[in-house]
Amino acid sequence: MNLSAILPLVQRSGLLFRFLASCLLILVVVIGLLHLMLRYWLLPDIEHYRNDIAYAITQAAGQRVTIGSISAHWDGLHPHLILRKVQVHDKEGSPALELNRLESIPSWRSLLFGELRFREIKIYQPNLTVYRDASGVLHVAG
Repeated sequence: MNLSAILPLVQRSGLLFRFLASCLLILVVVIGLLHLMLRYWLLPDIEHYRNDIAYAITQAAGQRVTIGSISAHWDGLHPHLILRKVQVHDKEGSPALELNRLESIPSWRSLLFGELRFREIKIYQPNLTVYRDASGVLHVAG
C-alpha cells in the first residue's frame, strides 16, 4: 500500500479524535460546573426553595403537599435531601398522610431523562389518617 494513500485517512482520523476529545472535555467541564453549582449554591440554600418544591410535588401528586422544613447535604457523589413534617392533605384540607421525616437521594439519571428520579427514598414515622363515617364506611387518607 502506498503511504500517500494512507496519509489522508490518518489526518481525518486525527481530526475525528480531536473533535471527540474536545466534546468529552466540554462534557466533563459542564458536569463539573453542575456539581459545583449544586454543592455550593443550591444545596446550602435549599430551604429558600421549600415552597417551590412543595408546589411541584403538589402538581405531580394532585393533592396539596406541605413541607415543614427541608435541608440537604452532600455525601460522596450524591446529594441527600431531608424533608421534615411533610403533609399530604385530603380534599377538605386536613392532613391525610404525615411523614415525620423523608430522606431522599436524587439519581444522576435525572440529568439524562430530564425529570427527577430518585436513587433512594426513606420514610420515617408515617402517620396515615383512617376513619369510619356514620354509615360504617372506612376512609383511608381522606
